[in-house]
Amino acid sequence: HQRPERSLDLGLAGGRQMMVRQQKLSNGAVAWFGLDTTRLKHAGRRAEEAHRQLTDAVEALSDGFCLYDADERLVLFNSHYAAFLRTFGVEAEVGLLYEDALRQAAASELFGIPEASKEEWIQKRLALHRSPDVVRFDRPFNGGWARAIESSTRDGSRVGLRIDISELKEQEAELRGAREAAEIANSAKSMFLAN
Repeated sequence: HQRPERSLDLGLAGGRQMMVRQQKLSNGAVAWFGLDTTRLKHAGRRAEEAHRQLTDAVEALSDGFCLYDADERLVLFNSHYAAFLRTFGVEAEVGLLYEDALRQAAASELFGIPEASKEEWIQKRLALHRSPDVVRFDRPFNGGWARAIESSTRDGSRVGLRIDISELKEQEAELRGAREAAEIANSAKSMFLAN
């Protein structure tokens, strides 16, 4: 049988890294193994830096960002998406199932879904989420308007944005009102000129 082992990470000249492992064998002999881990350590540092850059970039977005993997589990999100989920009582955390978030959203009454229609609403949203197409929809949300945009990645993951478009909807309503007022004024002018 084997005895306990011990390993050391050594920094060598020229920035090289080596892992040295000592293992005592059952016959009392000691075996030493050395492995140059320089490339592995550099790759690990590059991966950590790339991950930090990605999470910083995602957090810098002014809109809610989410990434669900092919198993529909949340793997990456920013604080804006977390705040969006918290609005209907869902705590954003890595591993959260998309369907679980939908069910909690439906139960929150925030969307005003009648009890008899909740399962249908959930299934429609799941179908949209699972669609390979780019999906975009607007809906009233928390006294304003939210736009959801989702798209699939090559590995079957789903990336999404949640955008507050309340100001845009207000501008659209003002424009509609101005257009209607202009049409009424134009009609009145036409009637006046016809007489």
